[in-house]
Amino acid sequence: MKNPSAALVWFVRTYIGVAAVFLLCAPGLMKAADRNRLRVNHYGAPVMDAEGRHINYDRKSLERMARAQANSADVRLRRVPRRTGSTSPTPRPRPTPPPRPTPMPPAVGPHPFWQYAVFGGNIGSSNIVIGPTSPNSPPEIIIGGNAYSGFAKLPNGYSTDNFWQVIRYNAVTGNYDQVFVSPMYQPVNGNPFVDIVRIGVAHVTSTSNWQIVVMLDDGRIYLYDFATKAELGHLDTGISGFRALSLTDLNGDGLVEVIVTDDYNLYVFDGAGQLLWQVPDAGAADVVAGMMDNSGSLKIATTSGKVIDAVTHAIVWNNPNGFGFRLKLAPFPGENYQQLIAAEPWDVVYSYDVGRQLPRWSISTFDNDALAIADAQTHGVSTSRRAASHSAARPASAAPLGVGRFDQLRPAVKRKPTTTASTKPNSISCACQSGPCR
Repeated sequence: MKNPSAALVWFVRTYIGVAAVFLLCAPGLMKAADRNRLRVNHYGAPVMDAEGRHINYDRKSLERMARAQANSADVRLRRVPRRTGSTSPTPRPRPTPPPRPTPMPPAVGPHPFWQYAVFGGNIGSSNIVIGPTSPNSPPEIIIGGNAYSGFAKLPNGYSTDNFWQVIRYNAVTGNYDQVFVSPMYQPVNGNPFVDIVRIGVAHVTSTSNWQIVVMLDDGRIYLYDFATKAELGHLDTGISGFRALSLTDLNGDGLVEVIVTDDYNLYVFDGAGQLLWQVPDAGAADVVAGMMDNSGSLKIATTSGKVIDAVTHAIVWNNPNGFGFRLKLAPFPGENYQQLIAAEPWDVVYSYDVGRQLPRWSISTFDNDALAIADAQTHGVSTSRRAASHSAARPASAAPLGVGRFDQLRPAVKRKPTTTASTKPNSISCACQSGPCR
């Protein structure tokens, strides 16, 4: 039998050697385990990706993690001492709320939204309006402009204005001074663009004060005080795709009704935005309203060829050929009502007798773009003016457009394709003094 002491010594030496080897290998094993362990932050989220790159969390993500940890059912419970009547519970830490934006300081003085603005592009595509006359200064002129990014894709065949401004002739410098520039209108409801379709001036909500009317293609109609340019509010009609606007007093109460069209229907609103009535299938690119026959009631004509009675709301004439793409009303020699002037989109201007439902005359033209009616020869009879080329427009250095009654004009939107660059004006406007019309 072997000596028990020798066996015990051998056993002890063996385990001491194993322990020594383990102690020598422990740091490496711990490092390997550390490398394989997923590194997390205080909230248990990983801080390094699979390739060893650090993961950075923003403030909102960290606050979200803190809220999740605070509300988690797996949060380890800690031993809480017994509460007494004088002891209040320790409040649970909450994530720091984001800082609130500092409000803008109030504006000082009647400064415009911008101190100075460029004219922009597509001037007149939404209208050129000569404001009411003033005894002490030339009239103000309201024009639309386009300030979209050059990288934006603009819609074709419609107005692309997204802001408007007011200018006034300066007799000392011979230039036009900027009086006011509006903010740029922003799209809503996920639309990529918003465009001004028409601009007008009328008594919409007050019989004594003029209002500027700005109609957007998404169905919003903004009202501004003409004197101060302050916004009075806007009408949200909920109808998109507006094309034309006429501001006409249909019931004789001194306030205009807002007559608008889209591609399909004609709508009549009051100054509060209430839809009064509508006519289906009467939508078109332009609309006018006035006395067009001897019936005693006003008529509304659209370029679709339909003429609507403003009292009965019935269609009294449906011209199958339509009325071109630009409409105006002009005095009718020998009659107590007005003749309807219609410009075709290319090469003809027609006169129509709505009372007799017949064409009267036509003028052969070329490349029509805009239409205006004015007494250009000072003989008491209006003359049709059209913008067909750059020579038809007033040069920038010309005399003022004149002081006199304002004339609401329609824009010119080219419909026939062309392969050459066009320098035609989008709209023309005329106004007369008590003397000759300039």
